[in-house]
Amino acid sequence: MITVIITSFTNYGDYTTPLIKSILASEKNLEILVIDNGSSKPYPPGKNYRIHRFSEPVSWSRMLNTGAALASGEWLIILNDDVRCLGKFANFVQSLNPKFFYGAEAKVKPASWFGAPVHYMKLWILVITKALYFEIGGMDEWYENASVDDIDFCWTAHQKGINFRVERFPFKHLETSRRKKWDGFDEQTKKSIAYLKEKVEAAL
Repeated sequence: MITVIITSFTNYGDYTTPLIKSILASEKNLEILVIDNGSSKPYPPGKNYRIHRFSEPVSWSRMLNTGAALASGEWLIILNDDVRCLGKFANFVQSLNPKFFYGAEAKVKPASWFGAPVHYMKLWILVITKALYFEIGGMDEWYENASVDDIDFCWTAHQKGINFRVERFPFKHLETSRRKKWDGFDEQTKKSIAYLKEKVEAAL
């Protein structure tokens, strides 16, 4: 079984509803779990998905960890809400090697960022088994915003001998960049870079 986890925050517009509709247009036999991040107007209940609502906004890392813990599926597809599904994916996902985790965009930060080059994926989509997610240790909830936590997750996995692969999934990221509107985003990002740099340098 697959659980699709959607991290939802509707204060900047409802992206979750069209995402759910686009998924259900292609796949029916799966679980959809919406993590409502303390939206000022709670996301409404529906018959085709479950909701876990935080009463006030929490970090993206905590949203992902909570969703993964609540998921019923063996495979997890974790999505930002500003994503659209473009076609069938369930059979392909369940055919993947469960020893790896998967995304759609691979990147690398040079040594000038963290003291050593760090390869990572932009985790607007993360495809992973629930067991592997927690073997890696989940997302580090120290991070208050979504900017470095995906880099940390990939680096931590690599330290444990667990690697990622890039695949072509039928999902499109709309790149809304709403996180940059959050108060203190730039300052917190600087702290996040310093935090991960300390971890990387300690492991050298």
